[in-house]
Amino acid sequence: MSSPIGKSRSLAAVLQQLRHPGQPPRAVTSAACAPPRPREVPLCPVMERGEAQDAAALPGPTNWPLLGSLPEILWKGGLKKQHDTLAEYHRKYGKIFRMKLGSFDSVHLGSPCLLEALYRTESAYPQRLEIKPWKAYRDYRREGYGLLILEGEDWQRVRSAFQKKLMKPVEIMKLDNKINEVCRLGAASLGLLGRERCLWNFKS
Repeated sequence: MSSPIGKSRSLAAVLQQLRHPGQPPRAVTSAACAPPRPREVPLCPVMERGEAQDAAALPGPTNWPLLGSLPEILWKGGLKKQHDTLAEYHRKYGKIFRMKLGSFDSVHLGSPCLLEALYRTESAYPQRLEIKPWKAYRDYRREGYGLLILEGEDWQRVRSAFQKKLMKPVEIMKLDNKINEVCRLGAASLGLLGRERCLWNFKS
C-alpha cells in the first residue's frame, strides 16, 4: 500500500505519537502482528524504540531530479510489472520505503501492523490522493463520486451510510444467493465463450 505524505501529518509526527501516545491505544485486533504488550500499538519494524526518523530518512530506490524513480520503474517493465517491482523493493528496503514518481512523493507500507498503526492515527475525515481523471469522468457522466473518490466529511457521510447496510455480516449473508448466482452465470458465460472460440478456430 502506498500513502501520499504531502496532505497529512508528517511520518515523523505519526511515529512519534505511536511511541508516546497521550492515552492507551485501542487493543490491536490483528492476531498476525499482535505486539508483545497487550495494549501497545506495534512500532515500525525498521525502527528501534526511541529512535527518531522522518520520511526523508526512509530508504528507497534512486531518486533522480524531476523524474524520481520513474526511469527505474520503466526499466523494470513499466506499469505492467509495477506490482513485481514494488514487491522487489519491499524485499530490498524492508516493510516501509519511500519512492517518488515525478512530483508525487509516497511512502509504501508492506506490513499489516504498519497499516493498522496508520489507520489508527489518521483522522475521521481522511484526505487521499486526488484522482482528477476519475472525477472528470464522473462529472462528464453526471454521476456521483462514490466512496473511491470522495474525501473528508463527504467520504465519512457516505461511508457511514454504506456501513449500516452492507458492512455487517448479517446483511452480507442476505446477498449470498444473489452473489453466487451472478458468479455461476459469469462462469457459465466464460465456458460458453471458450467453446465458441474453439469451434471458430476449428472452422477457420
